[in-house]
Amino acid sequence: MTYASSSGAFTTSSLPPLAQGCWRTFYNPTALVLEVWTVAPEVTGLKPGATKSQVSWNALPSSAGPTPTYDVMRGSLAEFPVGGKPAETCVASTTATSATDGAALPLGTGVYYLVRGTNVCGVGGYGTRSNGTPRTPSVCP
Repeated sequence: MTYASSSGAFTTSSLPPLAQGCWRTFYNPTALVLEVWTVAPEVTGLKPGATKSQVSWNALPSSAGPTPTYDVMRGSLAEFPVGGKPAETCVASTTATSATDGAALPLGTGVYYLVRGTNVCGVGGYGTRSNGTPRTPSVCP
């Protein structure tokens, strides 16, 4: 919607519900812009970085909004499957597409990293197990 000028914003709005995602409203000096953002989808392209304590991933698509946050968690390979295990820990919450694990892990320790995206519409998932059920660690906010 465009207009010559404006002051303030609507106090209420009546937008239709969305099956997935949310409405984002932006007030510009001469326009009202409505965007539909999706709930953060599953993160793809997770891979080790230049050192063993680094991990990187692909950015979420633009439909997830301009600045999603990524939650990075680490778990012990000895405690598979994922979800509620003592060694699971939140390594980082970041807007970058990489993170460095600052923990000094003992030599020979096997670990895995999972990353999920979050945005104003909701929290994405950490992927699914081989049987199709969601991975459910709860160590990151």
